[in-house]
Amino acid sequence: MPIRHDLCVVLGAAVAWSCAARMAPARPPGADGREPVAGQAVSGPDDAEIIVFLTLFRVTRADAGCRPLAWDARIAAVAAKHSADMAERGYFSHTNPDGRSPFDRLRDAGLRFRAAAENIAKAVGAQTIHDNWLASPGHRANMLDCSFTHHGIGRAGAFWTHVFVQR
Repeated sequence: MPIRHDLCVVLGAAVAWSCAARMAPARPPGADGREPVAGQAVSGPDDAEIIVFLTLFRVTRADAGCRPLAWDARIAAVAAKHSADMAERGYFSHTNPDGRSPFDRLRDAGLRFRAAAENIAKAVGAQTIHDNWLASPGHRANMLDCSFTHHGIGRAGAFWTHVFVQR
């Protein structure tokens, strides 16, 4: 299984990891608009900011001719946990202080994939995150990679993680 590492810049230096995995955003029901406190991880269904991001993201992919990604709550949980870990331990990287990569985190959660990619950001607001990722070549490539089939997104305060998977 080939692993691709693309160096890109979004709100500072970040590495856009690519391996294999697909996920598509579906508008999660029941958003209550609660704002998470710093360090509290949330993913899709109960977070209004993530719903806004998913709406923007869905349109962006459709405009590029890509099929929608399938939302996967297990992938979203991996993303939310990484966002919370970055917020709690005060780092900003695809690789955590224990040396675990996005691929390790997916495997640790029991998820199988052919390829995967991860976008991370530290900023406030769904529109800002969406626009900054699109402005970064590596992050944009992940967002518009039509081979991905599933995804999940999570955040903890201003720390966002979006994981893409191809199964």
